[in-house]
Formats: sequence, C-alpha cells, structure tokens
Amino acid sequence: MENINLDGTRGVETDRHLVNQGFHHGKEVKNVRDEASLVSCVWMGLGLAGLFAGAASKYPCDILARCNNASADCKQILELLELHVRPGAQVDLIATGSQSDEAISMLSGLLKGAY
Repeated sequence: MENINLDGTRGVETDRHLVNQGFHHGKEVKNVRDEASLVSCVWMGLGLAGLFAGAASKYPCDILARCNNASADCKQILELLELHVRPGAQVDLIATGSQSDEAISMLSGLLKGAY
C-alpha cells in the first residue's frame, strides 16, 4: 500500500513507529495515523459488526474501514454492514489519533477470526 508520509514524500509503509512516538523527522506530531491492509477471513454479519463496533468504540481515535469501494466509520454498526465484508475480501483499516496502533491491532484480529 502506498502512503503519503507526513513530510509529503511517498512511501511504501507509514513511519508508524516514529509517528507514534510523537515525532517525525525531529518535529512533534499531533495526529497519529496507523493503517493495515488485510484479507478478511470472516463474514461481517450483524453479530460481528456489533462486536467490531463495540471494540472500535473503546478507542478514542477515529477508525475508518474500506472494502468493496465503500468506506465506513468502524464505530457504526449499520455502516459496517454496508461494506459487505466476506471471506477473501480486501479490507483497509485507517485509524487516526490516540491509541491508533492498538485499535488497528485489535480490529485486524477480529477480521482474521480471532474472537
């Protein structure tokens, strides 16, 4: 996945480890952003959407999911259902703000079937 780094350059992965420490190229960073791109192992039905939204709501960061040319706020059950996530579907998770790395890790685990 190609990303635009905070300094405007293109990169293959985010500089998450530097950004999460609050510094990027020696400058203080206020918006922390983490991303994950994975293949879902599960169907996103009502039960999992509720579990997923509940888990996402425990984190103060904003979390967005993209799948099938649509995007959803991960804290909104109905929006998650509209993504039509099925096994084998490519899902991108983007979290911005405090505890974004923990949120991505937790939600990635749910999509991999670890619940």
